[in-house]
Amino acid sequence: LKRVIAAAEAEKLAVADQSVETALAAEFDRAPFTSAAALRAPITLAAGALRFGPTALAAEPARADANATLDLRSLEFELRSTVAALAAPKYWTGAAPQANLIWKGAWPLLERRTDAKQLFNGLAAAAILRDSERLAAVDADIRERAFFNRRLKAVEQERERERLRILAELEAARLAAEEEKRRIDEEKRKALEAAREQSDLQRRQEQARPPIPAPGAPLNLPPRAAPANPASAEAQGARAN
Repeated sequence: LKRVIAAAEAEKLAVADQSVETALAAEFDRAPFTSAAALRAPITLAAGALRFGPTALAAEPARADANATLDLRSLEFELRSTVAALAAPKYWTGAAPQANLIWKGAWPLLERRTDAKQLFNGLAAAAILRDSERLAAVDADIRERAFFNRRLKAVEQERERERLRILAELEAARLAAEEEKRRIDEEKRKALEAAREQSDLQRRQEQARPPIPAPGAPLNLPPRAAPANPASAEAQGARAN
């Protein structure tokens, strides 16, 4: 019984009615039941039927008891044994796991039948709880992953916004630098043009000014025109003298 339960918990055994009964029958076929101690059971006789039990067959590693009926007229024999685990496994609800073994037939030709409905129901309920816990764990893991993915996405978006902000600031700084360079170049151009115009003006003024004679050089005075009136000419000569 313990090995069948362990196989079902490890998912090595499909939790189906026939599969559980087949596995349990295979386990009971491994060896016959033996008991070193003497078995005692009450016996009653009524209406041609001899009834034995109930009696305890074993206490460890599982609890087992049995009762039997023998029809003295037809020699039909039926023995029912209940095998129950001492402790319930994980995810198990209700009474401890158990299974029934039934031997029936004309003595001594008996056929054994395994009834594992209670065991199957308990294993199916435990599988549902186990799967529910697993799904809950998976769901919690998915939610946790989604939470961290959202945080990671938010961090990436913040980094992208920061990157775009820095690029915008760099672009603005580049445009400001280019504008400043154009302003300086324009001021230089205007200063050069003003200097060029001033130089041209000075050159034109110097070209229009008469030359200054060098010291000791003869003066080239233009000839004086003769006066038209001799009297005025003499007067001018007298004033000159």
